[in-house]
Formats: sequence, structure tokens, C-alpha cells
Amino acid sequence: MNIDILHKRPTIKFFSHMADMSGAPLVLIDLALEFKSRYPSTPVEFHTYLPVDQKNHETLTQAGLKLIVHSNRNEQLSFNRGDVLLLNTTAYQANVRESIFQSLKQNKLKKIIWYIHEDWPQTHFTPEEKVQVSELLESKKLTIYLPALRATKNYQEFFNNRQAIITSPFRITVPKSHIGTKSPTDFKKITFVMTGHPADLKGNLPILYAFLFFKNQYYDRSPRSYRDFEFKVVGLEVNDFTAERIRSHSKALGKHFQSYPPVSHEKALELIKESNVTISYSIRECLPISVFEGMLAGHVLLRNDTSGAEEQLIIGKNGYGLDSNDLMNVVETIERTLNIKKITNEELASMSKESYKIAIKQKNDTYEPVFKELLDNFD
Repeated sequence: MNIDILHKRPTIKFFSHMADMSGAPLVLIDLALEFKSRYPSTPVEFHTYLPVDQKNHETLTQAGLKLIVHSNRNEQLSFNRGDVLLLNTTAYQANVRESIFQSLKQNKLKKIIWYIHEDWPQTHFTPEEKVQVSELLESKKLTIYLPALRATKNYQEFFNNRQAIITSPFRITVPKSHIGTKSPTDFKKITFVMTGHPADLKGNLPILYAFLFFKNQYYDRSPRSYRDFEFKVVGLEVNDFTAERIRSHSKALGKHFQSYPPVSHEKALELIKESNVTISYSIRECLPISVFEGMLAGHVLLRNDTSGAEEQLIIGKNGYGLDSNDLMNVVETIERTLNIKKITNEELASMSKESYKIAIKQKNDTYEPVFKELLDNFD
């Protein structure tokens, strides 16, 4: 059975795999809201799956966007001739992606603009899909945008196409009250924060194990050598296997660990603002949005070398690198950050200012290349 989204006239369709408070949906919502405000006469729809965060529902509908919510993630899609589609992730079921590709080949769908937030295309596309996507890119019926330079290069090489795979950074939208830097006194205690669901390969477990090793082998043996610390993990689902393991194993950290379930974006920003160091150890993420949110709040950054590291981290200036393949390197980096003799509060405050300077540039980015392509392909 198909989801019938046919209408008498073609439309620009924004299609999010969900409309919750996580990164990629928030970017697509921001993009759709600005597009609607700038081109109010252009017919636009916002499609997504259940569940939809209530605030996002209200924001989209109050802005005049037609919100269409689908309940079954496996049902194929149909399109009206002349439609232009903007996707925000690779996280769609295989048969849904196939229906989209076929609609494009049959000229039922005019153009796809795919704003992808995941790196390592070889993990997201089957060999058959690789051939299909390569053909669509070559025919100019598909354009792929990526927010990070390295991810763009990886996709260009994977699909052997440099013209239709383009870098386009997203914009960070946070309230002014969230933006600022930390002073030396703010680093008397260090509060590390990680956000995101463990199932998205955020790297929560290895980071937890690094903290457990640090506490056992360093902190407990010489607590006066170290700043007090807390490790916050935001986004742990209930009844999720990995989340339950994190909660269970974290008991050994005692008062130094705090976990939170998935929360609203406002609450997540509040928890980030209360912290002063962001940790990112994601396996395949492309320019994590929560990292920029931490940097805008003046965080020191501990980050592994995944896509987007070039845009977010200057080692020794606004934080330190974490080796994705060496857990002891992570332990040693945590130890150095907390050791009062190895790094001063003043040095950490200087890193805070550097993080802010890097991130504030991203806050002012626009979606002009995406908007131009939407309009150029829509009759």
C-alpha cells in the first residue's frame, strides 16, 4: 500500500525521518521555516513520521507549513509530477528509498536534494543503491549536500562525482542566553557532557569506561591532584540495551555520573550551558550539532577525529583530540584535562574563548545554495 501524497499542483516537499529534538530534524525544520518565510507563495509541505515533538508540530503549523505525518515507516511514497523533494538523512527504510529513486527515474518526481548528515557512505548504501545514486547524480536529478568538508570528499570519492556533491554548512540556532564564554573560576569543577542516543554510535560506552579507568587508577589514588568532576550523558532511552548497560556500569562513578532521558531541545541546551566540556566520540557523525552548541556556550572540546574535526577542533587551542582506536589515549586526555598541575583554569578559560570564536561563525551560515537549487528546479 502506498502513502498517497498526490496533489493537483506540484509542491516542494521537506521530508524528515522524524521531527524530534535531535540534530538533523532541527536543521531541516530551521531550513523549512526560513524558506517558507522568504518564499510564502511557493507551495511547501513538511512530511515526517511519528512520533512528532509537540513543539515542532506547533512551530511548523503556526508558520503556515502544511504538516503531513506518516505512521508507517515501511510504506512507499508517491509523488505528483513536478514535485521537488528535500531529504535530511540516510535513515529511511530501503523500500522507501527505492520508491523515491523510481519516482525520479520515471519523472514523477523532478528533483531530489539530499542534505545528508552521516559520514561513511559505504555503510549507508548497498552496492545496488550506489549504482542507482551514481546514475541519478550524473543525470543531475539528484544533488547531495553535506555539512563537513571531509564527508563531502568521502561521498565524492564513493560515488565518483564532484559536481553534484557539495559542501553546505548548516546554521546553529540557539537563544542569545545560551551563548557566552567561561571564566577561570568556572573551571574549578569540570562537568563533561555527551548528548545523543547510544544506538546512533555516539561512543558513550568507551567514554564511560575511560572515566571508570581514570577514577580507579588516578583520581581515587590522588584526589587532591585533580579538579572535582561530573560526567553527564543526555539521551538515554528507557528499556534500551546499551542505555541500560551505561546506567548499570556508571554506578562505579557514584556522584561523578548523571544521566538523563531524551529531553527537549531547550532542556538539552540548559544542560549543555551548565557544563563546561563537550565530549564527542561519534563513529560516523558528520559535524555534530551538539558540539557547536557546546562551543557556543564556551566549552572546551574533547573530540575524536571523525568528519567535521577540521571545522570544530584546533588541538591545544580549544581542546584536545581523542584517538578513536586507543582508549588509553582517551583516559590520558581526561586525566590531563582534570589535573590541576598539567593545565590551569586560565588555560581552560582561554580554550573556552577559542571555542566560542570558532562556533560563532557557524551560527551565521545560511542555506542559500539549497534554496537556490530548490527554486531553480521548481516550476
